[in-house]
Amino acid sequence: MVELHKLNIILSIHEHSLKLTHSKSTTMDPATQTRHVHNLYTCLSAVKSFFSIFFNTNNFPLQCYPYISVGTHFQAAHCIVVLFRLTTFESPNIPWDRQRVIREIDFGETIRTWLELWVRFPAAAGLEDDMPPGGVDEPAWKNTERILMGILNFWETKILPKVMMETDVVSDLNVPGSNTQGGDGVLGTQQLEALNFADMSFDDNGWMQDVVGSGYELFIEPYGF
Repeated sequence: MVELHKLNIILSIHEHSLKLTHSKSTTMDPATQTRHVHNLYTCLSAVKSFFSIFFNTNNFPLQCYPYISVGTHFQAAHCIVVLFRLTTFESPNIPWDRQRVIREIDFGETIRTWLELWVRFPAAAGLEDDMPPGGVDEPAWKNTERILMGILNFWETKILPKVMMETDVVSDLNVPGSNTQGGDGVLGTQQLEALNFADMSFDDNGWMQDVVGSGYELFIEPYGF
């Protein structure tokens, strides 16, 4: 769909702000800071709009899933990469509310919704789904199902506990008289213990390379992983 192409173009224009350094030695003037925050929220809005369209079965009926173009799947993978980055983004120079991202579009729930639709489409499309897993005759869509399950497992076992730990800290600090928000109403994540995402490595996760294709480099440098 044309709208999905437009949303991916918007991401391509604005996602450079996700590449900001984690170094505390750099300084940033207020105008530049505001511009980067605007870029991040523009990316968030585009990702939300993309999946609102992509998951709508009026736009993409399950029986039509076999005919969705490879390009559309690459666009969806691109949005997943950006959503992951928005959910885990941190920079000492940019006031960014990761909890707001989760409230507006939860990464785990997004993958789960995609997976639920994916496992339902073969029956809706009248496709055979009784081949043994891993065999030469295994349907191609089974590989994508495993990839989505792998991403969901990775999120729930390695990333979600860190995110929930931050949520607990925010709850503890959000009491009368505490200063958990900046003057602009953005959650003061920089006042919290930074989530240690730097020790995460994607280099040995083949499924990640499969699902994001040429966008795999977005998961590693220059984001500091």
